[in-house]
Amino acid sequence: MLAGASVYAYANARSRALRSFMLTPANYDTLLRARSLPMMIQTLLSMPAYSQYARELMQAKTPADLEAVLIKDYYDKVSRVSSWVPERNARQLLRTLSMRFDFDNLKLLLRAAVTKAEASEVTRLLVPSLRYPPDVAAKLAERASVDDVIASVWDSSLRSLLMEAKRAAEELKSPLPLELTVDRYMAELLWRQSQQLPEVSKQAVRHLLGVELDSKAILACLRAKALRAKAEDMELIVPKMRYRLGEDLEKAMRAATLNEAMRTLAEGSYSSVLRGSQSLSDVERRLTLYMIEVNKQVFIQYPFQLTVVIAFLNLKYYEVRNVRSIAIGKFYELPPNVIRGVIYHSIT
Repeated sequence: MLAGASVYAYANARSRALRSFMLTPANYDTLLRARSLPMMIQTLLSMPAYSQYARELMQAKTPADLEAVLIKDYYDKVSRVSSWVPERNARQLLRTLSMRFDFDNLKLLLRAAVTKAEASEVTRLLVPSLRYPPDVAAKLAERASVDDVIASVWDSSLRSLLMEAKRAAEELKSPLPLELTVDRYMAELLWRQSQQLPEVSKQAVRHLLGVELDSKAILACLRAKALRAKAEDMELIVPKMRYRLGEDLEKAMRAATLNEAMRTLAEGSYSSVLRGSQSLSDVERRLTLYMIEVNKQVFIQYPFQLTVVIAFLNLKYYEVRNVRSIAIGKFYELPPNVIRGVIYHSIT
């Protein structure tokens, strides 16, 4: 074992044990075959990953009831995993990582405020989270302006960035500049926090977080191109920190059209992932599946690093999203093939 890596040995062993209980592709196929939401919940109850929540699951009647169980399990795992990590900077990074659902909710609330979406539609999509519990989120969804949502943000640096992005959102008549600013903030914050880790962990963590950072940059660039955003707006919403990306991203940002930007990126640092992509949604799906694969490979390539703990939490996040998507699909009686198209189930 590498010197210094032993401080994460216990956390790694426990994270690997927890991962062994995660849902498999076969489990997802079984859930997709369930004929209704009650049958899907009953099927989930029979799986080791969620059998400990038998009482709550037996009482669940709606996707929201199931979400409460999923989120409870997620934050329980976050708390347990973080308690096994002795190093302060590492725990801080894990805390930021655990805020993914807070950032997801913030983006949704910003979108709702810009588009004046119906509160009932917004609350249906929100996930209970620490910063946006149901009562707080419901109030913001009901009557909040963009300024109100920005004021709810817990971090002054992010609030400042969002106030800048608000101008671009107003000019483009789109919430995307605000949403992409949230993505940029989280990706860059994690990247900066990774620089504070012990040297033995830094390289492996940089690889994992770097792929995510680059993915956010690629998607921000392409979405901005789709909106025909001005150069100064692109500079605001595209992450400035990079991992593998370089001139390929700069060239894509200067491209005249979305298609030209996509072709440029498909020939660059992530050509093996993006080559042959047909649309922006195709690019997003390819990048997400690639990030999941990178997280899976961590368990093989970095057996004694903090990266194993991070990868477990990332995969758990995708599991929650997957089960939630299946539940919503079953509630609205969507065909299994339609639901399958919106989940990322190759995660174990």
